[in-house]
Amino acid sequence: MGWATAKLARYERIWQRLLGGHSEEAYFAEAERIGPYLTLLRGMSFEREDLQWGDMALRRIGQRAKTSTQKID
Repeated sequence: MGWATAKLARYERIWQRLLGGHSEEAYFAEAERIGPYLTLLRGMSFEREDLQWGDMALRRIGQRAKTSTQKID
């Protein structure tokens, strides 16, 4: 999950640089090309979702491990 966290941080730095202190609405209205920006937004969304899934999976695995240990005792 560290890799996804680092990738999301890199995407967020690119996002801030692209916006340059302007709003997203201003960017869409003024940018010559918005395709790369839209792709960046999708990448950020994917990495956030991947991190959420990883957190959930680790919690569930941890719960099962506790349950399995209790059954053995």
